[in-house]
Amino acid sequence: MFANRYKILLGTGLVAPAPDVEAISTYQHTGWVTRGKTFVHGIHSVPSGSVVRLSAEESDCRTYPIPDQPVVRRARGVAAGEIHTLSESAAQRFATHEERIGIALSSGVDSSYLAALVKNANPGSELHTFSVGYGRSDPELQGAEETARLLGTRHHTTVVTPEHLKSLWPEAIWHLEDPVGRDQYPCVLALSRDAASHVRTLYFGNGSDSSYGGLAVHPHLYWSKKMPVIASWCEDYLSWLRSSDDPRGVVSSALINLLGAASMPRPASIVGVNKQPTRVQFDLADDHPLRTQLAKDILTFDGHAGMKHRLVNSVSGCTVRMPFYDEPMVRHAFSLGDEDKIRWFEGKHELRRAAKACIPSRIAERPKRIQHLRYDETFSSFIDELADVAASREVIVNRGLFNPDSVARLRRHRGAKPYHSKHLYRLWYVIATELWARTFIDNKGATWTPL
Repeated sequence: MFANRYKILLGTGLVAPAPDVEAISTYQHTGWVTRGKTFVHGIHSVPSGSVVRLSAEESDCRTYPIPDQPVVRRARGVAAGEIHTLSESAAQRFATHEERIGIALSSGVDSSYLAALVKNANPGSELHTFSVGYGRSDPELQGAEETARLLGTRHHTTVVTPEHLKSLWPEAIWHLEDPVGRDQYPCVLALSRDAASHVRTLYFGNGSDSSYGGLAVHPHLYWSKKMPVIASWCEDYLSWLRSSDDPRGVVSSALINLLGAASMPRPASIVGVNKQPTRVQFDLADDHPLRTQLAKDILTFDGHAGMKHRLVNSVSGCTVRMPFYDEPMVRHAFSLGDEDKIRWFEGKHELRRAAKACIPSRIAERPKRIQHLRYDETFSSFIDELADVAASREVIVNRGLFNPDSVARLRRHRGAKPYHSKHLYRLWYVIATELWARTFIDNKGATWTPL
């Protein structure tokens, strides 16, 4: 059987709503579901860029290959000019020329650059920009408002508070089905609903991180290749952040203590699953290890970018466009050397230089931030309140998914300080899993219920 949503399959009564414990365990560690799997045992997803062939005897899934471009050395400044030309062409190909066009705008270079490109490619359209955050002091909202003023767009701001999550969170899980990510997806839901009142097409700046080295792991990998002596430290640190794996060296332990993450508990464990995600390990024998990593990262469209695509389309009915995934841009990005993407610990170096053709340097050089709510005492108390409802020992024991002691360890008394962000994420994953189970195991995806 095939359906574009697995809630449809569950609704037929022909598929038993049983959890896939290995997929759920992976989510507790990484925040994402293994490519090609879902939270429901026996239901597989078709990964983006893939084709499935079915016969009476078997199924075969083949993924469209990532461009295998040879790395071409370029003189200083040449790559930025090429990127800008390709970016303009992509914006033209993705142009709609509708009366009103929407762009999801953050403080970062990707969406700011995209907004300028889309404006130039749709000269007769009224440009609306949409941002979401936790309030006036949110640097994401402040940066987006500055960019909107510069480009002369009609700007819309959506504020999400912990109280809003009581309805946004379970509804977002119902739309997404697998609760990938963290608090960004309820925020995207809120933004989508606002956008639906104004536009029919919504642009996102996704794609450049996985082509030009914009994720946190990428500078660690780049410098590990340049200076192999630090590779084990970087591997230990990233493994600790993901799964609280014990560092293998004294220097790694000291680094983790310095960053205040030493007391972070391990992710909650799933009953019957002993296999843990492998430690982060870099292949330094590879001539271009960053490029190899990016080829893997671009396949995670199913995760962050795919989450936005599914939520926006399901909630608002808007068409989603992501020009930075344009194939000529991806092919060109994979022809660049690692040094064209990372300078010191800044990613997307040549893309930032390209963006300066459209936006001021102060915007093109803004540091990368992850959109999230304010992780303060109010938010920590809110998570504690929800955990009392959705992650109590009684709920955990009755559900039978989690090892109760592992959840109790996550819920230990935190004192007067807010939770560390990584600790918050692990509690978030536990609560999200219970919300998912209520919706798709108990109700077979028929409906969702506010907290």
